[in-house]
Amino acid sequence: CPSADTIAVRAVNCPGIVPNVFTPNNDGVNDTFYIAGLGDVPWHLTVCNRWGVQVYESEPYQNNWTGDNLPAGVYFFRLETSVFRRSY
Repeated sequence: CPSADTIAVRAVNCPGIVPNVFTPNNDGVNDTFYIAGLGDVPWHLTVCNRWGVQVYESEPYQNNWTGDNLPAGVYFFRLETSVFRRSY
């Protein structure tokens, strides 16, 4: 049997609904990576491309990333804050 890769995802104290897609094409709909419920907590957002190269970082994240004219594709993000950090 071919080997399989495994990924574990853990969401702890997620601030709200995080989009799984956004379309920064200046049509006025879903043009920014908006995460509902961020509030006043200083969230740190890091975005990487499919090769693991960081393409964006912001702390605190202000719900204002527009894709920085990056090409359409698959990107991964990490949203974290020290306010809720716990040991598991």
